[in-house]
Amino acid sequence: MNETSSEPVLKLNFLSHGTLIVENLERSRQFFEEFLGLETVKTAKIALAVRVNSNTSVACVQFGEVVHELEREGKVYSHFGLDMGSAEEVLEAHRLALEHQDEYSIREVGDITETDSGPNFMIEDMDHNYWKFLSGEEGGYSSKFGPPGPLGIQ
Repeated sequence: MNETSSEPVLKLNFLSHGTLIVENLERSRQFFEEFLGLETVKTAKIALAVRVNSNTSVACVQFGEVVHELEREGKVYSHFGLDMGSAEEVLEAHRLALEHQDEYSIREVGDITETDSGPNFMIEDMDHNYWKFLSGEEGGYSSKFGPPGPLGIQ
């Protein structure tokens, strides 16, 4: 929990979204809905938003083939974490990722690694975005924070 006692300069309501880039919006939408099970909504001709069990969403913007040319040093550290219910579900997700790798053009399915919170692995999707599957604490990183204050501010 943030131990600072001063008031923040900005008064934000909540973290509304992050952004990732995709080559082909419809192909990515199929991956998001059918493989990851995310809820999607088209927000513009070249954009859609995805979410799962949250008010925070990820905006996806179609860039075309240029996504393959962008330099992404340390890109594995820029990923989205997808919390599963248990260690067994993570292991099953890994099996399913391997099984459906070609169908959803998943570039890489990483090895399972063990951490204090259990097994996890990462995949690189067709647009070079990384997704980490883990069985962490309920509520993910939100469990590290106290309850939100007015307008979501601690």
